[in-house]
Amino acid sequence: GEYKTKVLNEKNEEILKGYDKAEAIDNYDSKQNIWFEDNLLRVEKNNKYGLIDFDGKVILECEYDSIYALKGVTENIIVEKGGKLGLVNAKGQTIINTEYSSIQSLEEGYKAEYLVKNAEGKFGVISTSGTNILEPVYEEIKYLGSNEVYAVKSNGEIQLINNKGETLQKSEGEEYVYAKGENVIVSKDGKFGLEKLTGESVISYDYE
Repeated sequence: GEYKTKVLNEKNEEILKGYDKAEAIDNYDSKQNIWFEDNLLRVEKNNKYGLIDFDGKVILECEYDSIYALKGVTENIIVEKGGKLGLVNAKGQTIINTEYSSIQSLEEGYKAEYLVKNAEGKFGVISTSGTNILEPVYEEIKYLGSNEVYAVKSNGEIQLINNKGETLQKSEGEEYVYAKGENVIVSKDGKFGLEKLTGESVISYDYE
């Protein structure tokens, strides 16, 4: 016969009436740690998906084509509608509108900023408050461990920019590795050096 899932809360009340399916939302990180999102269930109704909590309270109505966890980050849920992706938190509040082709965290487990890609294949950065830190106009964006500066590729050129989108320096073959304060670690030909954000050398390329 036909099998239907039945979920009860602590009060022994059935919370899945009206839904075709309900399931926990799994997540994992690069170290293969696996967990389920706390107090969230993905529910399906008429081939559309939504979210409820463990008491049956509706978090998101069943109006999305797909719902799944943002890899490696807790309480961040990807929603898909019409082939475009958005992001909500565990309360169902919108962080990023459903208008991007991909969304990922800038650094695994890092909840402050997200790397987004638009339909034209250009990348930008958005904060957890939904603010556009960097408009999606770059071919590549590299996180340098700082929310103050980023390495980007724009019109084929690698540049170091600040969080206002202003160019600090353009690469002359060196790779930007890590930024902190007023300095950035750079590498070239397998050796490392230290530069000011404005490009002046602090330590020349002497270290491997």
